Amino acid sequence: MSLDYVKFSPGFDKFMPKEYRDMVEHGPFGKKTTVSQMGSFKEILEEHPMCAGCAMTLFIRLAMISFPNPEDTITVGTAGCGRLAISQAAIPFVYGNYGDQNAVASGLARGLKLRFGDKPKDVVVMAGDGGMADIGFSMTLHSWFRKERFTTIMLDNEVYGNTGGQESGMTNKGQVLKMAPLGKKFEKMDMVGIRSVCVFRARHRRSQGVPGHQIRVQGISAEAGDGGGPSEGVDRKIPCRGERERQWQSALTFGWRGSAARGS
Repeated sequence: MSLDYVKFSPGFDKFMPKEYRDMVEHGPFGKKTTVSQMGSFKEILEEHPMCAGCAMTLFIRLAMISFPNPEDTITVGTAGCGRLAISQAAIPFVYGNYGDQNAVASGLARGLKLRFGDKPKDVVVMAGDGGMADIGFSMTLHSWFRKERFTTIMLDNEVYGNTGGQESGMTNKGQVLKMAPLGKKFEKMDMVGIRSVCVFRARHRRSQGVPGHQIRVQGISAEAGDGGGPSEGVDRKIPCRGERERQWQSALTFGWRGSAARGS
């Protein structure tokens, strides 16, 4: 985790692929880049295998542009749509077991603190609502209670979009999905409220728009390693476009009608 790992070994630069050379020569490492500069430098995340038009990918891209020290940052994730893009970025990525990303990040943040002292080494968790608010809920909550010093970003697409369209705790009440054909029976979990009852000085923000809230995204990401205590928690609401289109097709197939079939 330093600028050294993005430098060429002597004599090997001419053998490196063009993408690699562009990243070393024109990337954001060792610089202060902002979302307003998009297009003027090589981004650490460009290509990805996610669905065309996925808003989650755009949010991940904006967040990574805003990392204050990308050369000194590790991202942590788990199973879900988001890791398909996060794992393609030109920064270290740790892929934990499903739901344990905040526990893994706790160990990483503590280990980096012991190894590097006060030198900024940022750990950023980016995971979906299923991995964070459902299956990983206990480990997410306990990392908050312990006042761990890393940033938690929930990519809230309000559905298990990577495994067939099951409802999650973050799905809105009444939402019709392929695996919830009669609509969800209980309210969307209030993760912002749950975090607020944990007694520490960190803040939790809900980001609703991309790209209209680019600067808000930048501000949140920039506080990841501010050293003033537990970092920001971010609930990024990003409804899954692909799954909603598929559920509407299923609704037509099974003869559902009205607003519930459209998931509105």
